[in-house]
Amino acid sequence: GVEVLAYCLMGNHYHLCLRTPECNLSRVMRHVNGLYTQRYNRVHHRDGPLFRGRYRAIVVEAEAYLAVVIRYIHLNPVQAKLVKTPEAFRWSSHACYLKPTSSPPWLSVQELLGSFGTPQAFHAFVLAGNEETLEAFYTAERQWPVLGREGFREWARKKVRSISREHPRQQRAQVRPSVRQVLQRVAAVFEVEVSGLKKGRRGEANQARKVAMYLVKRLCDLTLQETAQQFGVTSYGVVGWACTQVRRKLTAERQFKKRVELVERLISQQKT
Repeated sequence: GVEVLAYCLMGNHYHLCLRTPECNLSRVMRHVNGLYTQRYNRVHHRDGPLFRGRYRAIVVEAEAYLAVVIRYIHLNPVQAKLVKTPEAFRWSSHACYLKPTSSPPWLSVQELLGSFGTPQAFHAFVLAGNEETLEAFYTAERQWPVLGREGFREWARKKVRSISREHPRQQRAQVRPSVRQVLQRVAAVFEVEVSGLKKGRRGEANQARKVAMYLVKRLCDLTLQETAQQFGVTSYGVVGWACTQVRRKLTAERQFKKRVELVERLISQQKT
């Protein structure tokens, strides 16, 4: 359920601008810093940590600071004198903002580009350089990890004080639907049997089954492996590919998106 808005991979660190609608940043970063390290070590026959230390997270007020934060991210290789212009750096999302039609489906560029009107206007904004206040914020040794106007910072302080010390996943579990609830709603909307969702047939495209995998993983807060077990799949890669196909179809087909949204509304009503 995470949205990737910008990224830049440097020689010894990386920057990610993410939105987490499900408030699951720690889980997202466990996949990025943990599971990726395991896979990298297996492929390259090494062991030990790949990344140095824990990630550093900053809450950003999107309305006021999203554009300047993404500009800061895209200018990292320029400031490090790796390239002269941000679009020349292969390992950042800046080139995708300049050619949004060629950006990967997991990268969300349209939201910010919409506020600038054209990719060229955004590019000119980036080339104008970082603001001194933002440079000072990121270079400060100690800082409260919230970037926003005073009203937003005060809201964040109150939010932190009001949050229970209970583990976030335990809090969310109280309102998460069960796997069975999700399957029942998918089966009803797509007019199939629940048993057909649980068991795939070789060589037969099963759109409803893919939607069920996508929603079970996302709404029930399961890992790919846990989701695979629910559907009797031996490889979690099958679930990952099904989720990718569903996300692409959601972007490309309006009617399909409406059906999936209907399933989610029915699940939400069932929870309440």
